Amino acid sequence: PPTAQLQEHGISIHAFCKRVLRTMQDDWNLDLSQTQYNAAIQIALREERWEDASSLFLKQIDPEAGHNPVAIDVNNPMGLYAIAMYHGNKNIDSNPNPNQQQEQQ
Repeated sequence: PPTAQLQEHGISIHAFCKRVLRTMQDDWNLDLSQTQYNAAIQIALREERWEDASSLFLKQIDPEAGHNPVAIDVNNPMGLYAIAMYHGNKNIDSNPNPNQQQEQQ
């Protein structure tokens, strides 16, 4: 379905993409290509779903996950950006006021 129709019905593009990827992997027993991973990561990043985007990237480079490792470089920084944003936001959430920590020392 076109993205406008998905959004009109309150369905996130990311949620729809996750369903498609799950169907491809689980129901059809297909391996995902780097292009498919990159598209899914980009969609997750657009919706600011940092954890999902970084998880997709880490799955892609983890040889234990059953996928072919890919080169990590700055030519394709989406996965690295996802990891940075996920961990950056995680640190902000766990310490909302970094000045408070400095004041206590």
